[in-house]
Amino acid sequence: MLSKEILDYIKEKLSVVNDQDINDVPLTDGRSGAEVYSIKVKSRRNRLNGRHIIKICTTAGDRDENEAAKARQLYDYAPQFSNHLVKVEATGQVGGKDVIIYSQANNSQMHSVAFSTLDGVRIAKYARWALRDLLAVLNETVQIDGTAEDFYSRLLKKQLGENGRFAPRMEVLLDRSGAECIAINGTIYPNPLYFMRHIAGWSSHLSDIHLFKGAVHGDLHGFNLLATDNSYSIIDFDSTEFNSYLLFDHAYFEFSAFYDNFKDNDLNRWNGMLEQIITLSPFESAAANEYYLEYMVRNAVCGSISDWVESANLENEKDDIEIQFLMARIAAGINFFCKKTAQRLANS
Repeated sequence: MLSKEILDYIKEKLSVVNDQDINDVPLTDGRSGAEVYSIKVKSRRNRLNGRHIIKICTTAGDRDENEAAKARQLYDYAPQFSNHLVKVEATGQVGGKDVIIYSQANNSQMHSVAFSTLDGVRIAKYARWALRDLLAVLNETVQIDGTAEDFYSRLLKKQLGENGRFAPRMEVLLDRSGAECIAINGTIYPNPLYFMRHIAGWSSHLSDIHLFKGAVHGDLHGFNLLATDNSYSIIDFDSTEFNSYLLFDHAYFEFSAFYDNFKDNDLNRWNGMLEQIITLSPFESAAANEYYLEYMVRNAVCGSISDWVESANLENEKDDIEIQFLMARIAAGINFFCKKTAQRLANS
């Protein structure tokens, strides 16, 4: 529930007279350190009537000032995509917290709900729609540029940097952290730590690959995508970049859904799921199986990439796009492995 201070701030910025003219519904559980609400207001100004998004988080330097600036920049960057973006109405500090008020991105009469709260059918429908649009509409024009080494340097700068969590966590988990391969339950896998420490060596084999770049959200999980009855919205632009590597958002969203549904740390179940739905080419559909939500999300994500390839006439680039998506999945996995909330996996 919104505090009295926040309600007063909303009334001031949105020209609302009474607390009773503000109806709020929480959209996130605050686990990322931020609270996000959908509100409907009755304003004295017609332009401000209707639905808005409120983000409240602990003050941390200029983080939310940057987020608001990125939100404005993205809104101007792709006017053809603006009906799915929230627009900054006001920013400020209230009670020691940063507050951003966004106007709702569409005119739905139904409260917005986070993608993560949807059932398998609805999350697949909305995810394929939104993820296709991120490629075909937001990035109507793409660049072909970059290298595999730059790909990981840009997407995993914090995780692989001097104070990053990746190497220390891997060294705790592995008996031979410098080995090229590791054995888990009798199966041999490439060692991710070795893989990341020797990017320059193996990436030379991909010197001719075409890598696609454009605007990337950078933190596209199921609580940053909001579904309405007839559309969707995207929020939270802290990590947005305008010249980064495409398909990271797709891999990140896919992995976030898998991670959220992976509650019991059952490694055999995780490996079984990967075998059935991840080892396939992204241009193939996974058959229905016991991993219902994961299979639905995976097919929606991969289907959105296939839709983009077809609409943008990129059939001749499918091999390179498949490699880029594989690289993005690796980056997304390392990103989640390095999160504070993933410590439970490292300790299990």
